[in-house]
Amino acid sequence: MSEEGIARLVRSDLVAFGGYVASKAPEAVAEKAKVSVEDVIKLDANENPYGCSPRVKQALGTYPYFNIYP
Repeated sequence: MSEEGIARLVRSDLVAFGGYVASKAPEAVAEKAKVSVEDVIKLDANENPYGCSPRVKQALGTYPYFNIYP
């Protein structure tokens, strides 16, 4: 099936949606902002600069299968 044929099957708002654009590397952000890389806190992919809470750390430490998705 051609791309035009597939596009007929997809909602128009999704057809017009742009593709994924990766974020810039922390080094590139630091250079553009004229700051050190250590001052860049990456938060664009749901990162947490503080790590998990002590309660979560304790729970993960006692649960043997946290790496397996249910």
